[in-house]
Amino acid sequence: MIQLYLGPMKSGKSTRLIEYFKRLSIANIPYVIFQPSINIRDGDKIQSRNGTSLSASPIDFNDKNYLVNMANAMNNVDFIGIDEIFMFPEFDSGSNSFVDLIRFFGREKNIIIASLDSDFRGNIFPIVNNLMKIPEIRIEKLTAICHYCKQEATRTQKYIKGQPANYNSSTEVSVEGVDKNVSYVPVCAGCHKVPGKPNLKIPFGKF
Repeated sequence: MIQLYLGPMKSGKSTRLIEYFKRLSIANIPYVIFQPSINIRDGDKIQSRNGTSLSASPIDFNDKNYLVNMANAMNNVDFIGIDEIFMFPEFDSGSNSFVDLIRFFGREKNIIIASLDSDFRGNIFPIVNNLMKIPEIRIEKLTAICHYCKQEATRTQKYIKGQPANYNSSTEVSVEGVDKNVSYVPVCAGCHKVPGKPNLKIPFGKF
């Protein structure tokens, strides 16, 4: 079973993941949780907005054996958690696919994944898009509250030095709290601002 929780900032993704593994911890069921080492805001743990947390194993993508190390750890348990999967590269330094790793272990093990679904431009992250193509995956889309109009938020607004990130700015992941120039808020489609973004082309008629 593969469960994928997707949504913008502050939509409760990490909370769902933590709640799932807290129950396993109470029942003394072994598990492993991974998170990118670049997500060092909360150290070696996953921290939800409501204050709950769980320890997690940091994955360093500069280690050429990181996928092998993950596979060895996953092979020893039946329950696996992965946070912020959008930060993971599609492939390691060779030709091994991270999505194939999930596909393989998801046949017999329980994998719970939490992640942003789209970047600051409003585009689905490629690795998330490929995960959603796995036939057996269960997907739950979560929403937050728009920072501005208080309606349902489905996107994440990125600010650089207090200004909306330009469409042509780098898509490299910046961790809020680590990069002092960057901040994020959840927004609805109507309040989402991306200066320089090409106008949407309507393929039919005139309005």
